[in-house]
Amino acid sequence: MSKKQTGFRFPIWMIEKMKENKARGLGSATYQLQSAWVEKYMPQGEITDRQRLDWLANPANKIGAVMLPVKHVLTTDDLRAAIDEVMRDENTD
Repeated sequence: MSKKQTGFRFPIWMIEKMKENKARGLGSATYQLQSAWVEKYMPQGEITDRQRLDWLANPANKIGAVMLPVKHVLTTDDLRAAIDEVMRDENTD
């Protein structure tokens, strides 16, 4: 069985543009590509994993610092959805 690989090379103009943007303080090429991907393909209003973890790890967060309220965990079988539900629910005790 042989290994198959695919590759993609960015056009020179795109590489130059990313270098210019980095020099202007817009972040690394990786950051620029990731930002463009998020803007194009992630639905507006979707909560990211980073936001979920920041919310859970926040010491000032009194709602879900370590444990999530049972009513939210029991209504879904997905941890991300449970965290999203708690984050959106302002009246959780």
